Amino acid sequence: MPSARGIRPVRKDLVMENEPTDSGKQQLPFDPRTLLISLFRKWMFLVLGPVISVGLAVLAALTFGTSEYSSETSLLFSAKEGDMIGGVYRVPSLRTQVNLVKLPDNIKEIREELGLQSTLQSIGSAITVTAQNETSLLFIHTTANSADVAAKLANTTRDVFLKNSVKLRTDEANSSIKKTEERLAVVSRELLEADKAMEDFSNTNQVVDLDKEAQWFLEQFTATDTLYQQAKIERSTVDLQLADLDRIMDNLKKQVAEEQQTSGELEGLGAAKTRADRLREKIFMDETHRMNQAKLTEMEITLQRNKQGLAEGLVSQAELDKAQAAHDAQKAITVDTQQVKDWKDELDRLDKEIVPVKGKTDTPSAPILREMLSKSFQLQLQKSSLEDKVQQLHEARDKIRGILDNLPAKQKQQVNLRRNVQVLAMEKQDLGAKLGAARELASRDTPDFTVAAIAEPPLYPVKSTRRMIAAGTFMLGCGVSVLAVLALIVLNFTILSRAECQLRTGLPVLAEIPASPRGQALFIDGGVSVYHEEYRRLLLLIRKRFPDPGTILMVSAPENRCGVSSVIAGLAIAAGRADERVLVIDAHLRAENGGAVARDIPAAVHRSVLTGESVADGVARPGLGEYLSFQADQPEEIAVSTDFSGVTFIPCGESVVMADMIGSKRMTELLEMLSQKYSLVLIDTSPVVQSSDAVILANQADATLLVARAGKTTFFGLRSAAACLGEAEKPLAGVVLNGVLRAYLERA
Repeated sequence: MPSARGIRPVRKDLVMENEPTDSGKQQLPFDPRTLLISLFRKWMFLVLGPVISVGLAVLAALTFGTSEYSSETSLLFSAKEGDMIGGVYRVPSLRTQVNLVKLPDNIKEIREELGLQSTLQSIGSAITVTAQNETSLLFIHTTANSADVAAKLANTTRDVFLKNSVKLRTDEANSSIKKTEERLAVVSRELLEADKAMEDFSNTNQVVDLDKEAQWFLEQFTATDTLYQQAKIERSTVDLQLADLDRIMDNLKKQVAEEQQTSGELEGLGAAKTRADRLREKIFMDETHRMNQAKLTEMEITLQRNKQGLAEGLVSQAELDKAQAAHDAQKAITVDTQQVKDWKDELDRLDKEIVPVKGKTDTPSAPILREMLSKSFQLQLQKSSLEDKVQQLHEARDKIRGILDNLPAKQKQQVNLRRNVQVLAMEKQDLGAKLGAARELASRDTPDFTVAAIAEPPLYPVKSTRRMIAAGTFMLGCGVSVLAVLALIVLNFTILSRAECQLRTGLPVLAEIPASPRGQALFIDGGVSVYHEEYRRLLLLIRKRFPDPGTILMVSAPENRCGVSSVIAGLAIAAGRADERVLVIDAHLRAENGGAVARDIPAAVHRSVLTGESVADGVARPGLGEYLSFQADQPEEIAVSTDFSGVTFIPCGESVVMADMIGSKRMTELLEMLSQKYSLVLIDTSPVVQSSDAVILANQADATLLVARAGKTTFFGLRSAAACLGEAEKPLAGVVLNGVLRAYLERA
């Protein structure tokens, strides 16, 4: 027989149409109503899926989810940028300090102190160092997967930075100490040699004391020469600053020109700052000028007193010259030359033009340009003053040098020796002071920062993937559970409802027989089926197609236990109550199909329902087997009356019949005689796909009827059975769907 994999197509011309359909309307590959009912019946799985998904979501969130916590500590920069401490250590700028925090050595030390297993790059990326504009605050911001780790990382980063900044300052101080000590040893040795040379010169030339005048001129020359060298250095510094300012101002002028084309007329904070800086500079210049004027007045009084003392013989010429030189030096500093006065007038005029007036707007770069212009004119003024100062000091030094050149050679040699001693003594004194400052700096263990805020463990994470993972796992679990239920439903190839059967097989369903609860009798008192109305509808549909009396209808199923016998019994009783004479023939003749040797439950159902007897009663009645084997001559000998009106039953009998007897001439003649006597003959046969009996009997019947059990019979089995019956060239009346759950019934 054909299998489910090789099903022959059902011939549509042999299938009875139950209801007209719209062939042009596109249909779904499944029945939506049946699908929804199936989903509803599996509500426990649909509820269990989200419940399990919740547990899985929590577990996945705790296992794979991560939370990111953030913590921050802040430092206040208490030192002044660029300050030179003790002439040894220059304080770095705040921007430089920011870059020092995340040095590789600092990151490595942080990892060792915290015992972290991460790489230096990942630790460095978790640390962010910023400096707030217009303030001296430095912020260390850290992120980690734990609140405690984030706080510890921030505090440890701060502590390591402060410790290493102190160490850096100490190392620089120690290096300066080492260099200063080496130079101090050299200067001390040279000073001893200079003292020894001075002593030898005095003993050799029998010099007891130096002339006060020579001594005074020597001191004046040394001081004047020092001031001269300093003035030259200051003038060179001013020249360099002017060159830098000119380059910066050229760039600023271009930037101002560009900004003036796009910027609005708004006054910025730079203008106010420029005015404030210019006012402070004017106040400072005024205070300095008044202080120098006071010193000049004091020196003029001293000079006049010395002149009067010289006229009276109370003061020496050397003291007068000393007072005159001091007065000239102070005058050079205090009294402006004509060129300096011109520069100051020009500066005042420029102040009126470049210093912003309150209420007047400017571009963002204009205040900086004005400040640079003001600084440039100040430096030019300072340069002019320094040039005058250098010229005056040079003249004063040449004058003193001329006086010294006129001294006797020995006295000059003695003056040079003493001058060398003094220079070395002064350098030794300076080195001693520098060494003391360096040692004091090396002993300091306080950093240049003050801790403004300590990092605390945050209460809540700033970013977390646990919610996303939990939501994704929950949605995935719910989707999988729904898909699993849908897969169970879609992959369930058993027939569940009328609409699904017609859609998947293309066969008309004549009736739906509801499933009976366990233990419920098939027939109630009076011999009426509990589903009598369903069988009445089935009978009407059959009679609508086959109205002639003597209709022979073969009833079979794709497989065993589909309820063929119960359907035949119900249909026969319904026809009998409709005043028809009905004959039911049990054609299960072969032993392997439930015959005399191995009779299956269907025969027992016929006996118990239609005759009131069962196999267990031990009653031996002749049946179809005996008739076909010529053990009975007349049909009346094998026919059994039942308790139901108009219903007669022919059992299968006790004899084993060869398969060929079913298609014999005797079987054909028997059916012809019975069709003339009865209005409806129902033949109960073995399953279609298990033997050829059903196909053979279908050729001798007027039509065939298939019985499928809902929830047991598959679409493939039903289509295969219909294809097999199609070989008989007899019409297929349709399908009776037996055992349908009430939820799938289309009629309440």
